[in-house]
Amino acid sequence: MAMMTQRLQLYSTLLKYHSIAVLVSFLVLGQSINAKSLQTIVQGEAKPTISEFTPLELEKYIRKEIPRNEGHTYQVNLEVGQYAQVTVTQEGIDLEILLFAPDGQSLRKVNLLDANQGAENLFWIAEIPGKYRLPIQPVETDGNHHRGSYEVCLRVLRVATEPERSYVKTRRLAEETSEEVVRLYLEGGEESQRQAIATAKTALTLWQQLEERSLEAWMLLSLGIIHAALQEQQIALSYYDHALPIFATLKNLSGQAQTLEMKAYADFKLEEQQKAITSLEQAQKLYGQYGALVGATRMTKAIARSYHLMGETELAVAGYQQALQQYREEGNRLETARILTYWSDIHRNLGEVKPAIEKLQQALELDRKMNLSVEENSTLETLAELYGETRNGKAAIEIYQQLLQRHQEQENTSAEAKILLELGELYVKAGSREVAIATYEEDIQLYRRLKQPGDEAFSLWKISSTYYSTSDYAQALEYSLQAKAIWETLEDKSWQANILQHIGFIYEHQG
Repeated sequence: MAMMTQRLQLYSTLLKYHSIAVLVSFLVLGQSINAKSLQTIVQGEAKPTISEFTPLELEKYIRKEIPRNEGHTYQVNLEVGQYAQVTVTQEGIDLEILLFAPDGQSLRKVNLLDANQGAENLFWIAEIPGKYRLPIQPVETDGNHHRGSYEVCLRVLRVATEPERSYVKTRRLAEETSEEVVRLYLEGGEESQRQAIATAKTALTLWQQLEERSLEAWMLLSLGIIHAALQEQQIALSYYDHALPIFATLKNLSGQAQTLEMKAYADFKLEEQQKAITSLEQAQKLYGQYGALVGATRMTKAIARSYHLMGETELAVAGYQQALQQYREEGNRLETARILTYWSDIHRNLGEVKPAIEKLQQALELDRKMNLSVEENSTLETLAELYGETRNGKAAIEIYQQLLQRHQEQENTSAEAKILLELGELYVKAGSREVAIATYEEDIQLYRRLKQPGDEAFSLWKISSTYYSTSDYAQALEYSLQAKAIWETLEDKSWQANILQHIGFIYEHQG
């Protein structure tokens, strides 16, 4: 059960972060942008000026390379009532298209998640005459390449027909409905998730009516993700299986890869470990095919972590070695630290304490450089446990004292109480029983403040045991009876039995 819990933590993390990104970014989302910030948005670090607008001409393709820190701006001159379609085909870089009216009003923003390949399409009908501006810029994400290329073309420019007006209206409704799916999903809670599913089904129907196969597939993927969040994995798999062939037909490698990631999560939840690893391996290959190295490395790590949790140590180590090298080359300190932590765990399980400590110390240094307080606390706690396993109680105590101070500064009373309990046990092992008792007394006060009587009773029992070891049976009995009273109130039969046995030993030695 513990192994299965660990296994699911990997994929629950994947669902929490990766799937939210899918839902938030997979569609054409209209977002308001202050017109005054247009120049800043377009410039990026390369600082192109407003005068650098390039006119788009009907059916004339423009191909350009674009670094990740630059933006290019185009313009289309329209009369009232004209219908325009602009297509941007991405190659090796994820781009978004912004649309501004001649008066500077922000009209649209178009982007597909992690779409380092494929076409972004922008449709609109001019409500005022003049020059409409279209900044094209890389999406700010670690998954983007440092440089890529694109092709932009004004595909359609004519007086809008009634069917085209209807199309634009329906498309806008589909976009707004899809935005509502994201909003409901991010609200959390089962009720909002159920509403998100109903809304997503409406959006799916609209995209199907518009014959937008790519967006239909993304919505199918999103429906799967929402069902997965509700622990309805079989339903989720059904949606993923409907999305995959559409992405394959469209040769959308990004969509296929992300869907396979989500399939892996569902399969692990269903304890289909080998199926999950197969999906991860397929996703890894797809990410590699279209140059999404961050995605491919993420799959390498996920596969290694999966083997780790399945007990396949050699395969896990091989994967961690590969992922560690890639993350170091990328300069990704966060993932480097996590790989070192996972690898340390393997050493620990094999009884190789020295290399386990060395890797944790490397991870700790990276956590501190990144000011990651939670991760630093976790790494310190594991280090203390390792030192305890090597009977280096002094080093363990020093680390726990660091942690205690950190938790006090962070006002994390629950974590503080846990560390005090660990310190108390170490002081007992070191023969410092008076210090141990004082530490347990402090622990009891914290648990009373936290209103956690079960933990308070456990600390009382620890004090009793410490007094018992010093042959101070009167004090041992006093604290045992306090613990017994709490466990009786809690109706905890198991601990009542344990404390009664302990009290029996005390009476026996008292004579």
